[in-house]
Amino acid sequence: MRKSYKFWSFLGLFVLLSTKSFAGPPAQIDQLHWLTGNWIGKIRSDEIEENWLAPEGGSIIAMVRIRSSADSTSEYEVVLIEEEGDTLVLSVNQFGRGLVFDRDVPQKMELVEITDNSVSFRDPERNGFASIRYTRVDEENFQIYVVRADGSIADIPMKARSLWK
Repeated sequence: MRKSYKFWSFLGLFVLLSTKSFAGPPAQIDQLHWLTGNWIGKIRSDEIEENWLAPEGGSIIAMVRIRSSADSTSEYEVVLIEEEGDTLVLSVNQFGRGLVFDRDVPQKMELVEITDNSVSFRDPERNGFASIRYTRVDEENFQIYVVRADGSIADIPMKARSLWK
């Protein structure tokens, strides 16, 4: 009996250490319906555009384009928020021109907090972004607050706009 207990204890510890588990607060993807839309703002002197599709099938996704001028896109991002268990997990991957990935695997972040108009995620390992918060200020205004792994901060006010202008 004692050997069996040691085996199962060891197996449980191995599984715990070999899998990354996200234990954020309970949430469902439909709570993020307010992200949906086309948003535009400035980061440094660059223009940033986020296009969020409506939540569907347990996920919500955005395509992000960063332009240094009207004719020059410098970076792209794909942001995916998915239900995982009873919480949400954000995955982000950045890539440059020609869809050349900046990293081999997407960065994954765990849910920290969710409200009626705001959602926050963090990466305890600080593999890129340390944390990110999206806030819908009102119908026309959206805010992104990013803390990078080096501690620098990007506070990005965004405005609603139509994709088909």
